[in-house]
Amino acid sequence: MDFDNDSVPFPEFVALQNEVKKLRAKLAERLLERDSLVFIECKRIEMAYMLDVGHLEYKAYELQSTVLRYKRKIEMIQSYKQNKQTLNIESIENQLDVEFEMYQEQLDAQMDKINESVEYRGKVPLSCVDMNRLETLYDKILTLLHKDLNPDVSLSNRVLFNNAMAAYENRDLNRLKIIREMADEPQLTYYSDESMTVLVREEKRLIERLESLNLEIEKIKTEYPYSYRNFVKDEEAVSNKKAELQSVIYQLEDAVIRYKAIMRSLLE
Repeated sequence: MDFDNDSVPFPEFVALQNEVKKLRAKLAERLLERDSLVFIECKRIEMAYMLDVGHLEYKAYELQSTVLRYKRKIEMIQSYKQNKQTLNIESIENQLDVEFEMYQEQLDAQMDKINESVEYRGKVPLSCVDMNRLETLYDKILTLLHKDLNPDVSLSNRVLFNNAMAAYENRDLNRLKIIREMADEPQLTYYSDESMTVLVREEKRLIERLESLNLEIEKIKTEYPYSYRNFVKDEEAVSNKKAELQSVIYQLEDAVIRYKAIMRSLLE
């Protein structure tokens, strides 16, 4: 291909036009797949997991944190006594708060997920017809406003697309309808007016973005919560996991009782 020659063979130019159109269509399809995974499918999987198992994991982790804190507190009290220092419980508690800050942050994060799952379940589910409408509307908005498909999209339309993502995530069909009405149709680009160099550059950009997006989608499918999609549908597996966690919880509750008794004896 001779890029220095202004008289590019017309069939070659048309073929590249068609290839770029196909790549844009494929990119739009994969973007929708990615967002559907993140905002719809993964949300459903995480909701099911958190409501069936997550609250028990929270309880077990909370008890484990309590056990470790009691063990550490006992060590600190014993250290005071061995060194014949005046026992300062307030100082010990403050030190424990610092040492166990990470545990509390993880507990808070888990509780946030549980609360989000409860809220998500409480939303009125969309019918199959409305869910299809939601997908169709979002697909159209994505095609019009996503920066990967329209690199020159205006700032206002980027903000509008962010609002569309939020509406899609929250299954807000009415809001998505309004955003679709507000979305500007892009100016038609007549490729016959573009140079071959511009088309080649656009083809390269689209191919690279597709490759990156494919990797992103595959990564999503190998990670939590999507990796638990089969688990949450398996009643026996869920039941076994709950029984396992209940057993751990009982053991940790017994440990808490034992360490409380040890600590009381040290303080007498």
